[in-house]
Amino acid sequence: MLFANRFGDPLRPLRSDDRPGAARVVLLIRMVCFIQMATVVVLALDEPGELGAEGLDSGFAWASAVALITLATLRELGLKLKPAMASYVAARRPWEIAAIAFFLASALMPGPGVAEILWFGGLMLVVVPGFFLARRGGVGVESLRKAEHISERLMLFVLIISGDIFLKIIVYWNTDLAGEQFSVVQLVLVSSIIFSFFRLYMQSVRPEGMPFSPKGLAWWLLLHLVLCFSILVAAGGMVEYVAPKEGVTAWSLMTAGLGLALAIACLAALALVSGSRARTAGPRFLGLLAASAVLVTISVTYLSPEDWRIGMMSLAALMFGFAITSSWRNRV
Repeated sequence: MLFANRFGDPLRPLRSDDRPGAARVVLLIRMVCFIQMATVVVLALDEPGELGAEGLDSGFAWASAVALITLATLRELGLKLKPAMASYVAARRPWEIAAIAFFLASALMPGPGVAEILWFGGLMLVVVPGFFLARRGGVGVESLRKAEHISERLMLFVLIISGDIFLKIIVYWNTDLAGEQFSVVQLVLVSSIIFSFFRLYMQSVRPEGMPFSPKGLAWWLLLHLVLCFSILVAAGGMVEYVAPKEGVTAWSLMTAGLGLALAIACLAALALVSGSRARTAGPRFLGLLAASAVLVTISVTYLSPEDWRIGMMSLAALMFGFAITSSWRNRV
């Protein structure tokens, strides 16, 4: 996303100008882009249940290194077409080289423990510096000309992460719970929660657009990261509800409900740091929903801990009701 909005979209025609060799650079960018996409698919398919980057047998840490190497290569190639972006590429280069070294070291570790720490350290070297680089002014008005384009891609990213809940449910059911009861009703309730949540995102965050200030952009990206993490946390509890082994524990409901509440709170914070309506009733509306999700989760957990169906039913009704109310408010 960041490469496409600074150097151009590799899947669309990139300008080669009249400079010698520019056409070959464009072709190479496209080839590296497809390698990058294929590597991401490999990472998704090879995602371990527990991060076990244990030497050459895992392949997960190797794929992480290749994914980052291709991303860094894309930036260096893009620099050939847009020399004006030299400061941006130079600012990210040392962090990415260090992260690649961490991933490679993780892949070469013979046993567990240290490998996981090295892999996580590499991930932090990729993610965290970007927020500070944005605040330093490395992202100016010129590079935000396609703000709408960035916003659309972030929206699709949130949609994909939300869909990962379904993937987890299907994979978990087919691998670990073969032969166990699969609750269609609970799947409908979880689907309703996911649909309602994404509708709220579309109604409260998407119309606002992306903030143009460096500080606002840094918060925008960080909140989207926390938002997607919260959705995945909620997914862990929701999976247990759809395909329960022997009922669902109170911890599963707390994970699902509080993870969902944190995700809604992120929506409220995103509304505060974005567009022209940042100080209106939208964030207060979402804050009320987040607080309600916390109260419902705690109440159901302690009042009816054995009846696991009530948990998702209560959250689904709450989310659906607020989504309908939000649609009505927007039309008014």
